[in-house]
Amino acid sequence: MSYYLEILSETSYQKFLSQIDYDSMPFEEINELFDEAVIYDTSFAYGAGSDRLLDIINEAEPYLDEFTKEFSYNVYRIRKCKLIETVDESDYPELQEKWAFAINDLQSVDDNEYLYLFID
Repeated sequence: MSYYLEILSETSYQKFLSQIDYDSMPFEEINELFDEAVIYDTSFAYGAGSDRLLDIINEAEPYLDEFTKEFSYNVYRIRKCKLIETVDESDYPELQEKWAFAINDLQSVDDNEYLYLFID
């Protein structure tokens, strides 16, 4: 078992939200648009793996909007620069190693932009 994480940038998330219509779109279509908006996804194994996720989540703020309420998503948001700072300042090599892949995939995102961390 593990936690699954999907990261969207503020830009990709807002674009996604502007494309959906709760009243006329089937869930499958909304889900396809969501998948297109995801910049990075990964999983964290329960136990030690979840520590690598929780160390970041503890620095993020819980986030709730109409979409996350409608579909019961567990979401946090953190600015990209804060994510990088948290990873860089960690004394936990496994955390740095795990998050290096995500940070690499987020190079096109502005440092001050929010990242939305969807956790399942």
